[in-house]
This record gives sequence, structure tokens and C-alpha cells, in this order.
Amino acid sequence: MTEINDCQDKFVQPPRDTSLLFKNGKTLNDICNIIL
Repeated sequence: MTEINDCQDKFVQPPRDTSLLFKNGKTLNDICNIIL
């Protein structure tokens, strides 16, 4: 699970469209899973 945590850490200082990411935490997890 550390890989997913590292991915989420990248979004601690995210791009401009953060509102879309943080409206749904699952969306962030899905993005990380797709990246991995």
C-alpha cells in the first residue's frame, strides 16, 4: 500500500483542478490505481 500512499502524497501539492480530485477521495484512489 506504500505505492498508493506515495501516489497520494503527490497530490498534497496538486495541480489547479484540485476541487475535482478532493470532491471524491475515491476518485483520487482510482487515479493512483490507474497510474500504478
